[in-house]
Amino acid sequence: MIRVSSINDHEKPTFTFSILTCNCLASNLAEPNYFPYTNPAHLDFSYRSKLFERELQSLNAHIICLQEMCKNDFQQWLNPFLSRLGYGDGCFAERGGSRAKDGVVIFFKQDKFKLLKQHRLSYFDSAQKQFPTQPTLATYNAALFCLLEIQNTERVIAIFCSCLKFIFRF
Repeated sequence: MIRVSSINDHEKPTFTFSILTCNCLASNLAEPNYFPYTNPAHLDFSYRSKLFERELQSLNAHIICLQEMCKNDFQQWLNPFLSRLGYGDGCFAERGGSRAKDGVVIFFKQDKFKLLKQHRLSYFDSAQKQFPTQPTLATYNAALFCLLEIQNTERVIAIFCSCLKFIFRF
């Protein structure tokens, strides 16, 4: 968890906030054959979601950035759960590709921030534009940028969350 303050030598901080970022291991990727030494019951999303709930509640970060969140879990569980804790609707950016069902999300406390703009960046699209003759750069990763305004101020912050799965093909 990161705590950010605006501090200089002569003034008190005008606004302090915390950011939590973590990789969730998307439920569609939590398969026992990928994790042979893990108890399969611990890979089940119904088990892991309860652990996430406890952690998210106890840490109570102002901004939450999560990687590898399954889109269905985001819509059916995470968005409603965090809404009850005072977060606005989360911003979701799917990783991309035909098989990807996960992506990155950013949530923020509604009473502290206002979403001004969000933008999804596809690393695959960017790589294809820069290196059109090298299709081996297809990693189907994505990043999510959110521009947030701090409530009751004119200050703006940019938050970045990225999902990187390195797949190198030679």
